[in-house]
Amino acid sequence: MTEDTNARLLKLAAGRAARRPGFVAFDLARFEEVAGKPAAWLRIGREQVDALALCRTPRRGVHFGHDLIAIASHVGIEPRRLASLLRLVDVLPELQARAGALAADDRPAALLAAARDETDDHTVLSQTPVAGPGLPGWLHDAVERFWSEAPALRSYPRDLDFAVLVGLPLAVIEVPELSVRSIAQWLTAHKVELMLSGPDRRLRACLVALGGVGLVFVEAGDDPTQRRVSLAHEAGHFIVEYLIPRDEVARRRPELLSVLDGEREPTPKERLSAILSDVPVGVHTHLLDRAESDATGLHEWRARRIALELLAPEGEVRSRARQQGVKSADALRELLVDDFGLPVALASDYADQLADPVGRDDYGLLDLLGRRSAPDGPNQSSGRTSDWGPEGDR
Repeated sequence: MTEDTNARLLKLAAGRAARRPGFVAFDLARFEEVAGKPAAWLRIGREQVDALALCRTPRRGVHFGHDLIAIASHVGIEPRRLASLLRLVDVLPELQARAGALAADDRPAALLAAARDETDDHTVLSQTPVAGPGLPGWLHDAVERFWSEAPALRSYPRDLDFAVLVGLPLAVIEVPELSVRSIAQWLTAHKVELMLSGPDRRLRACLVALGGVGLVFVEAGDDPTQRRVSLAHEAGHFIVEYLIPRDEVARRRPELLSVLDGEREPTPKERLSAILSDVPVGVHTHLLDRAESDATGLHEWRARRIALELLAPEGEVRSRARQQGVKSADALRELLVDDFGLPVALASDYADQLADPVGRDDYGLLDLLGRRSAPDGPNQSSGRTSDWGPEGDR
């Protein structure tokens, strides 16, 4: 058979597979309905699209990353782009349906909306020692949840696009000149009937989550250092403010998921039972308006603290500082920038926190990198005014 005949047969087979769930062709057809041409998104030619279409769709869950890499290698495409396409196919129709149902019944969306502002490059680490070695429990659980289904990244800097897409039910959307308004316009254009609160302002990233899935919007023009912090920050919001509480409800009281997602109000008996059982039934909230709630500062602090642990884990920082003979905050800042790919402002602040106090005669690794984290938020003794933890939470 000629090359043209092979191409025609491949296209015909791909067209038939588009009607059969279980083939990537089916996913590609759904993608075209909600987002546009797959070839343009994947940056590949027509024949590669047809070859991809005939692959079995990747299994979700713990097998997702392995299957994605195998398929991408077979077809000759970038795994991250394929993961991004498939996640959007999973997430966008779900958001459209849930938001549409809530709007039709005139019910407020049980929505988590959170953002990373352009000036978010600081942290506050507590000076209260943790009892025993290791991270505080909430931070350990969040980090473990992130890596539970994502492929382990053993090299640094960590670019988290693929890990976020594989490990969490999130799609990543790049938007130039990202702002509250541009996100609202994107949602409207893609028939997601959700209202975002707060005045318009420029953002580096934003998370919108509903019904167990979400979208992460990132500034298309940001460099890799800012992008990796943005993704880690929004992943932190999603895990600790949304996914872990939702998983707890699903495990202990699955009948309350419809309440959690805003589909109905809890009965008085359910509300009392949830309180007595310490099961959250109202964990979703708007965090876009930083002045809306006194708790917003704590939510933001936790997201940033998770981001640091995902990108520059304290244990790994301590190990490399020891190996490289780091003896000052300036040297630690260079380590965080060069080895871990943190933005300079964030690296400087993080280094100052980890290295405080500096210049002592008996300066050693434990002094340089002593534990500063507390389970519930920054400690008063830090004496800092950074927006990583409001005064009420320090």
